[in-house]
Amino acid sequence: MSHTQQVNVTELDYNQIKENIKAYFKRQDSEFKDWDFEGSGLNTLIDVLAYNTHYNAINAHVTINESFLDSAQIRSNVVARAKLLGYTPSSITAASGTVSLTFSAAANSDLTTTMTLPRGTTFAGTIDGTTYSFITLEAYTASPTLNNSTGALEYSYPNVMIHEGSLATKRFDVDANNPNQKFVISDPRIDTSHMTVKVFDNINSAVASTFTRFETFTEVSNTSEVYFLYENHQENFQVEFGDGVLGKKLLGTNIVEIEYLRTLGIEANGISSFQFTGAIPNEGLALLSMSTTSRSAGGAIKESIDSIRHKAPLSFISQNRAVSAADYNAIISKEFTNLQSLSVWGGEYNDPVKYGKVMIAAKPYGAETLTDPEKDRLLNLLQAKKVLAIQPEIVDPDLIYIYSDLLFKYDSNATTLSQGELEGIVRNGIRNYSINSLEKFEGIFRYSQFLNTIDSLDRAIMSSNANVRIYKNVTITAGRAETIPVNFGMVLGTSDRQRTPMLASDPFIFDGVEQYIEDEPFGGSGASTNPYPTPESFSPHYMYDTESGVGYYAATYSDHLRYLSLGYSHNASGGAGVSTAPYTRNLYTYRLIGAEKNRLTTSIGTLNPETGALSLNSLLVDRTSRIKLMTYPRSNDIIGKRNQIFSIDTAATSITGEIDTVSTAGEAGRTTYNTFNRSY
Repeated sequence: MSHTQQVNVTELDYNQIKENIKAYFKRQDSEFKDWDFEGSGLNTLIDVLAYNTHYNAINAHVTINESFLDSAQIRSNVVARAKLLGYTPSSITAASGTVSLTFSAAANSDLTTTMTLPRGTTFAGTIDGTTYSFITLEAYTASPTLNNSTGALEYSYPNVMIHEGSLATKRFDVDANNPNQKFVISDPRIDTSHMTVKVFDNINSAVASTFTRFETFTEVSNTSEVYFLYENHQENFQVEFGDGVLGKKLLGTNIVEIEYLRTLGIEANGISSFQFTGAIPNEGLALLSMSTTSRSAGGAIKESIDSIRHKAPLSFISQNRAVSAADYNAIISKEFTNLQSLSVWGGEYNDPVKYGKVMIAAKPYGAETLTDPEKDRLLNLLQAKKVLAIQPEIVDPDLIYIYSDLLFKYDSNATTLSQGELEGIVRNGIRNYSINSLEKFEGIFRYSQFLNTIDSLDRAIMSSNANVRIYKNVTITAGRAETIPVNFGMVLGTSDRQRTPMLASDPFIFDGVEQYIEDEPFGGSGASTNPYPTPESFSPHYMYDTESGVGYYAATYSDHLRYLSLGYSHNASGGAGVSTAPYTRNLYTYRLIGAEKNRLTTSIGTLNPETGALSLNSLLVDRTSRIKLMTYPRSNDIIGKRNQIFSIDTAATSITGEIDTVSTAGEAGRTTYNTFNRSY
């Protein structure tokens, strides 16, 4: 029998598959071409055929998708694809902090006796009403010092690193009959970055060999005591050992002991006060003082599927050597799993330029900067992997905070929520926008997307507007007359010749007087270029147009006024020709007497609005102060560069909702409708 029509096999939809089968049976030479398919038993058979075809098509489609790293959705499949690239996902990571302790001893104690704060010493910290346990993972030894004022001996332990969690241990017997034995740790709270693997000769041995985690093939022989760490299909981590060719092979009598830190991860970030809960190292000692050197930070959740997809190919490309910026990024991301954001760039792109350097900026979870021990660990990690002529340099993140006067209109007929409840929704939405879209290196604050986020938070919100401002925190140290450089890294104000101040500060105390910082308006008292000279003080000079660069000679005072009215400015260089150099604004301090600003200094520094750079020269304070320097960008879109990180300060943001009278009252509401105004 000849078949004049073939089945269409390109459809995936169940109904279309069924229609294709029916069309095939209805062909001209078919035995079933005159059947009523819907009313016959053959219809049931066609249902089965269509269902089976649809089921197999979907299964094949999903199977193919799960075979590739980019399209796989099931975690075990993503992990399996990453394993082929030599990448193991990171586990949950413990939050860590540093504390300093001092113990006192009796005056007759031996001055030559050292005292050890043992590994496993416990501490406690509380945040949001929940108390977390912390522990030391190494021992700290101190020699006694004599306190001349009290006559007592003291043991000081500066910068003791403590980690949230508790130590747990798993022991396994090696099975000689299982050459592919895997040692699985079925604990979702394991922090694999703080894991110790020991192998005992037999069950009666008291001495063990400590195995290290496999890193590179070039360093491993048949006797190397290394272990391999993977995540299995059940999302548990498992340890494997060598086969006698790549790594030392275990014997049937061996005992494997795995000790690890069991942690809650990100939950314990941000603790700034700790209590000593461990045992005193020795009799006769007493805890004299304890302070927090750095609050807890770096706690992180288990690596996500999206992160595995992103990092696995980069790790494979880097081949465990640091040559390009992408290599540095891959190596650091793999080893430091507690980083919220990481940025690496060549020194030739730095400001100022640093040839022969690679610049690294890292922000951990729950903290602004890496601790000193973490920075040392990072540099040591890169030491063996970097190109000899290139030196890595760590720079702290440059945090710039965004805040605004935010107004939104809402239709009160479209919601049962009050104005205050809507304002709360907007505040939470802004906080989520900051976390998800901004708080990373090279982030971009897009004004239109920001407003669109607000408008989409509730169907009752009709429109929104925000006057965007920014600030940076600056620490001024008491007793130091030092120059403090500050760089916003963006164009500020409405113009460099703006005739109102564009910079303000928090108050600080010097010589018992509360003072503020402000920039001098263009043309103000003491400015380097005064566009309003008196007739008596006027001398002939050039006037120029900033945008076009066209200049004219002002021979008389009347010429000067005429050019000013046309938008021309005084040539800052004072000589012939046209100067297009940006106007640098003078900074000074003042105090408030009532509502009046009383100027205290002539100049304490300068501000360049075109670059966002300013310097505070020899600023003195009575006590060390952390103040805000507040200004606003010329553009509502703000682009992060190099080590800049943007974050929205929701506490400093003013959020006000207002009823949209047009939506609620129609035409009658147009006369009472209030428009948004800029406040710069």
